[in-house]
Amino acid sequence: MAAFVALCEGFLGIDPHFNLWRDFFTVSLLKRRIGGKEVSVLMGCASIHLRHTRVSGYLLMHLLTSNKGWHS
Repeated sequence: MAAFVALCEGFLGIDPHFNLWRDFFTVSLLKRRIGGKEVSVLMGCASIHLRHTRVSGYLLMHLLTSNKGWHS
């Protein structure tokens, strides 16, 4: 979420807006199977995901497998 705020304010020059964030991301609660039934976990288990409809909009970026020699 902090990266989203930095993107909006620092690069786009706009105030962060929840509807824009919601257009790109979704929040999922962790679920546990108890007695064949799926129930939400009660404490602190949520994850933020890029919406599957937005994946193709991201630029491909090839990352280095090593940072060796970065200081030179």
